[in-house]
This record gives sequence, structure tokens and C-alpha cells, in this order.
Amino acid sequence: MAFTEKYVTNSASGGGDGSVGDPWTLDEAAANASAGDRVNVLTGTYIRSATLEPANDGTRDGPVVWRGYTTTPGDANVPVVTLDSDGSGIRILDCAKAYHRFECIAVTGNGSGGPIAWGMVLDGDHNIAWRCRAYAVRRGISLGGMGSVALGCEAGDFTSASGIELGGDNTLAIGCHVHDGTNGIGFSGDSTGGAFYCLARACTGAGFTFAFGGGGFAKLVAHCVAHGNGGDGVNSIGSPDGAPPVILNTILTANAGYGVGTTATSKAHAMLCGVAFAENAAGEVGTDVTVFEPVPRVSLSVGPFVDADGGDFRLRADAAALLGKGFPNVLLSDGALSVVRGFPDIGVLPHAPRPVLSPVGITGL
Repeated sequence: MAFTEKYVTNSASGGGDGSVGDPWTLDEAAANASAGDRVNVLTGTYIRSATLEPANDGTRDGPVVWRGYTTTPGDANVPVVTLDSDGSGIRILDCAKAYHRFECIAVTGNGSGGPIAWGMVLDGDHNIAWRCRAYAVRRGISLGGMGSVALGCEAGDFTSASGIELGGDNTLAIGCHVHDGTNGIGFSGDSTGGAFYCLARACTGAGFTFAFGGGGFAKLVAHCVAHGNGGDGVNSIGSPDGAPPVILNTILTANAGYGVGTTATSKAHAMLCGVAFAENAAGEVGTDVTVFEPVPRVSLSVGPFVDADGGDFRLRADAAALLGKGFPNVLLSDGALSVVRGFPDIGVLPHAPRPVLSPVGITGL
């Protein structure tokens, strides 16, 4: 679509029209940006003493886009704009409006006396955070709105709750990294959605904690890694009559609890499809978790990574046997099993390239 380009700089004096020659302040952009506007925010640190709250909804066909840039709009592929709380305990960014996209933006609590601000709170529906970062905050990135997504984001050094929270219906975290949370867990959620290709490490709580219950809530943890967390790798909470969490092609290693555990008030259940376990202090699966396991697990005597504690999550050469051990990616077609894709590997970060297999016996794909 064709956007209306708007601009923000840290040196704007106020009263501008948002053009490249007369840019807005960040607060003017929050008050005035509307559907179809793309707000280009020049690199720098923007000190916040009050919450940044966009005032207007975007639309499906005309979202409001906020993107950091260094020299030329669109040139950033990592966070280049930092919204820094001055220590007032605010929510640094709170978007209750729908159809906003935040690109290459970091939020930090970084106030005196410790991280006391909240990070990026996206309570509006259908919002997206792409290549954003939250650090030194109480809570990192919270997706409270329906259908919202965190894509390629990072949360670290948070002090309560969770690094990335999937609170709204059908909220997703894809390719995200959560680490070093004190008094917090990696990824959490209490509604539908899930985490895909995500890494949770070195959090004092569980790597992934998802609720399920009588409302039919379901969560999917797919192609993820939970390593070195202070609780379970994946923890299921809630009643046993809801939809079970599904754990697919995931590696759970060196967690202080179980690989898969529960804090449910009664016996929990989970579906495991190609899950690898190693060195979890309490064991692989908690005694209060009933599992349906249509694809066998892989039990390892030692962790499979090159240097997980040092942040290198590539598989070691002697762990290559994990390749091809995950959920087999097949469909039942005309009474025969047919391969649809050729990427049944376990884990989240790069492995050896795998071939894409052409569909066999299936038409119309």
C-alpha cells in the first residue's frame, strides 16, 4: 500500500506538521498519526517521563507504522530508536489502539534504583512488534490484544512477570529471544496462540508457562528451546479439562525443574511431538502431567548444543542425530501418508540446510 510518510526527530521543537522538513515530536506523532501513516523515527534515545500512547486506530488496509531509521527511512534491521524511561515507573509504550506496527524500537526502564518501568504493552487488536527489544524493565513485551504478534523480538533483564506475555486470543511470538529474567518467566500466556522458533534461557522461573482450562484455551510451543531456566522448561497451569498444550519439535535442557511440568491444582496433560530432553534437574516430565506422545521423545545424556551457556545454540556434530527426529510433517491423503514438508528438525536456531520435499499424492497445495 501507499503510506503517507511522517517524520519524528529528537530535536523537533514542536508545532511541526510531520513532514521531513518540519518533523513532529514523538508526542505529537502519538496524538496525530492515523490510519495509513508511516511514522519514521530518527535514531536516538528519547527520554520518556510519561507513557507514549497512540491516540488513533489504524485499519487492516491502512495500519499506523512506527519504524526507526538511521539515515534513510527503512534502513534499519535492528532496534535503533530507544524509548528510555526516566525512572517514573510508567508504561513506556502503551498502545490500546488497533492495527499499529512497531519496527526496530527498543524500550528500557533504566531508571535510578533499578528497572521499574513497564516495557511495550500492546493491548489493541492486531498489533505487531517487529525486531523490537525490551530490557531493564519490570515486564518486557505484552500482547494483550487479539491477533497480535511479536516477531524477531528480544526481552532481557526484566524483573517480574514475563519477558513476552501472550495474553490476547490468537497472539503469537515468532523467532523471539527471552533471557535473564529475575523473578520472572520467559514466555507466558493464558489464551490461544503460541510460541514458534523461540528461545527462553536463564530466567529464574520457567522458560514457557501457559495456562489452559475449561474455556478450551490451547497453546503451541513449536521449534523452541528452553535452557537453563530456574523452573520447568515448559510449565502448564490450569484445570485438566481444557485443551492441552502442544509441544512440538522442541529441546528442553538444563532447566532446574522438569522439562515439562505443571503447577495445576489437579493433574495436567500435554501433547508431546518430537521433544528432546537433557539434564533437567527434576526429570523429563513431571509426575502430575499426563502426556499423549504420538511422536517419540529423544532422551539425551548431555545437552546437544555447542555452548548453550555461552549463547551458542547450534547443534554439536555429535548431536546431528536430532535432525529429522521431530514431528514428521505428513498428511493423510486418500488413505496414504504423504510428505508435505521436509523440515522435521528439533530446535530453534540454524541447523544444516534441509531439502524441501515436493508433495506426494496431494493436489491443490
